[in-house]
Formats: sequence, C-alpha cells, structure tokens
Amino acid sequence: MKHITSPLLSAIPGVVHGFFTRQGGVSKHEFATLNGGLASGDDAILVQENRRIALNALGIGSYRFVNCFQIHSAKVWTVEEAVSGPDPRADAMVTNRPSLALTIFAADCVPVLIASKSGRSVAAAHIGWRGCLSGIVANVLGALRQLSGKQDLVAAIGPSIRQMSYQVSQDVFDAFRQADPLNERFFLPDPNAPLKWLFDLSGVIEGQLCREAVEVWVDSHDTCSEPDLFFSARRSAKDKSTVYGRMMSIIALHDCESLAQAGSPTGSKASP
Repeated sequence: MKHITSPLLSAIPGVVHGFFTRQGGVSKHEFATLNGGLASGDDAILVQENRRIALNALGIGSYRFVNCFQIHSAKVWTVEEAVSGPDPRADAMVTNRPSLALTIFAADCVPVLIASKSGRSVAAAHIGWRGCLSGIVANVLGALRQLSGKQDLVAAIGPSIRQMSYQVSQDVFDAFRQADPLNERFFLPDPNAPLKWLFDLSGVIEGQLCREAVEVWVDSHDTCSEPDLFFSARRSAKDKSTVYGRMMSIIALHDCESLAQAGSPTGSKASP
C-alpha cells in the first residue's frame, strides 16, 4: 500500500490526492523507504527521488512540488506559484491554481486535505495540538473560501497518531478545556500514568470541520502503532531515537481546459 485515498475527494472531478505511507521509496535504514522530508537528515538525493515517485504514483509527475516550512502554527499560505527561494513558514496551503502539488509532511501529526466540491480550489494542512489550539482549522477554511466563494467543502483527515497511542500532559488537557469545555470529551485518563491523558486530536479536528459545515472523511490508521506502514515521531522517541522519516500527503488541481475556463478568483501571495 503506497498511498491512501478518500472517497469524498476522489469523487470531485479535477482533484487528485493521496496520503502516502512509508512504503514504495528508495531511502534506507531508519528512513526506509518513502521518506519525503528533507529536514529528516536523510540523503537529499533519495528524498527528491521519493517525491518524484509520489507524484508519479498520482499521475502528476510534471506538476510542481510545493511545500511550506512547517512550524506548528496556525499560519496559512495562499499559493499562486511555486517558490524558488526558502519555503514560507506556515502549516497550511491553499490554491486555485492547477499543476501545483500541495504537500504536507507528517509523522504522527494530522494531515488534512480539503477541496471545494466544484473542484476549483484545494488546501493541505499539517495539524499538531498547538496549531489546532491556535485556530489553524478556521484559518485554512477561511482562506479556502476566499478562493472558492460559497462553494461547499469536503475534507479528508489522513493517517495520524490515534488516541490510545497519544499521551499528553495535564497542561495540554487544561488548555483545550479552557478553549472549549466540550473538548474534554476528546481526552481519556491514562490508566498507567497519573496526570496524563490520552488525546483524540483527529477527533477535535473533525469536530471543528463539522461545525464549519464541512463534510469529513477520517482514516482509521494509527501511525504510532503500525511501524511497517508509517513513520512515527512518538514511536521513535520511545525507542530513544530522534531519527525518523516523514510521510507525504498531496493534493492538486488537474491542469485541464475545464479548470482554465472556471475563472476562479485570485488570492494573495502571502496570508496571515
């Protein structure tokens, strides 16, 4: 299994996407085999080849690979074109331009791919608990709606660390409960550790999307407990290692005549 797809996104003409596993690439050792992250410490030549493999697997080998420098923030970049300099510091991207393969890297954090049902705009977001708490879901939906108007949106939540693998401290529990008392339902007391909690981060994100009238599909894989399929920062930390690869999650608009005639509004190059 090289990549996973959502039936919601697959049903939209003009949109191509995939949540990639760690399988099917050329990297070695701890990075075996489909590591997409240059910041991981892997051989850059092998990482670039893995990125090429992923694009080809989606049938978009000629598209521009676009990613941001992820910083666990709520910042969103509205992409008009691929940049040649340093990657913008952000954790989500939106675009209405075809032939740009928006790519998020994750190794336990939640990858979210979003599209308008009209197939005129797409988004990709990397969401950890800090970004979730600071409002990245609302920010990326707002930026996407600026491009697509009042079009209905659908979202896919990809493979991530699941609740029974995700232990967090009391301060994380307190912060989410303070932000919204209803968030308490996404935490379970850890029976093996006092003042520790098991956190359903993807559940919080799904709830935030649903409250914004977004139709959501959720993958059920646990990146931490499935080492054959996924890289995991939390699993590596338990093994006393700081070395691990990153999975790629990609979404793009096809470059076809129907999209060229759609005439969607133009977004700004930089966003808050």
